[in-house]
Amino acid sequence: MSCYYAKIDENNIVLFVTPFGDELNCPTETEAQTYLEKNNNWPASKWIKTDKNTKRNKSIVSGGVPFRGNFAGIGFEWDPINQVFWPPKGNNPNSWVKNLQTSDWESPKGLQPIVPENEKFTHFYKWIEEQLIWEKRAFPNPISQEVYDKYGDEVLGIRT
Repeated sequence: MSCYYAKIDENNIVLFVTPFGDELNCPTETEAQTYLEKNNNWPASKWIKTDKNTKRNKSIVSGGVPFRGNFAGIGFEWDPINQVFWPPKGNNPNSWVKNLQTSDWESPKGLQPIVPENEKFTHFYKWIEEQLIWEKRAFPNPISQEVYDKYGDEVLGIRT
């Protein structure tokens, strides 16, 4: 297991993430930054520690503590004020904003509503940018339990 550092550019965009040291004997961030600067010809301040166990401001390890919002990835944005790695906006609509609690993009109406259990195979919610609403829609054909079990909430477009 390793500690990880994100290399960021002058616009605070992650260029890549590299393992460094091991999880049990991680050097301090300052020590790692000094080493990485010396051996990679990149300023120490542009190497930021990140945690592979953090996603959407939650630790995926039982009892773990989230660190810097998200595990950094190529194209993520480093926010030095809030100490958060923001995922790329990607295909999220223009109206969506950063939510500091989840360290992710969110609609101005909040997260996607949850489909009632009795409709999970027949309905989903879709964001309608022009109206700034979540609209409940029916699948053209109901999905099967097998598809739902295989893809879970991804089939509905819900980020977990």
